[in-house]
Amino acid sequence: MIKKIALATLLLTATVSVSAASSTPSERQYNYLESGLGVANVDTAGSGIYLGLGGSGTFNNFIISGQFSTDLNSKDASVSRMGLGYYWSLANDSDLVVGYRTSKISLKAANGAVTTVKEESISLGFSNYVNDNSSLMAMLVIPLSVGGANFGLSGNYWINNTTAINLSYDPSNTASTTSITLRYSPQN
Repeated sequence: MIKKIALATLLLTATVSVSAASSTPSERQYNYLESGLGVANVDTAGSGIYLGLGGSGTFNNFIISGQFSTDLNSKDASVSRMGLGYYWSLANDSDLVVGYRTSKISLKAANGAVTTVKEESISLGFSNYVNDNSSLMAMLVIPLSVGGANFGLSGNYWINNTTAINLSYDPSNTASTTSITLRYSPQN
């Protein structure tokens, strides 16, 4: 547990320092700290609610991201993800994003058995800035351990220059998460 807390603290400290200069729409999209609620769904165990804390930061066009969570009910839902990516700005209002991610989703079923899904995947995403207040991203997610592909969606609605509400659906072959978070993105 202490190792997880130390890793989360290190990741968030690095994210804050890297994300301190968000001036373009792309930097604003990928430099953030977030916290919110999610639902983890594991095909063989059901679903559970979790409270998540995460962040993402960029260095040039490279993206580093992470998410950690804790359960909010007796089903012990937990999600952790670490990712690396790269984005290309296609125009002032869109980006192409490629990435690698490792994720772990755990859930305790009503009978007490814990089901854990670990997966590594690569993704190809397209992000579009609809207007100054909103952006959407669609992703093709391809697991490295098993066949198949999934589609994920994410959207931001910016309340002000630094704060957004994010809705996202993140799939894998045997589990998925749906979340609503509040994102903070520092500005110059």
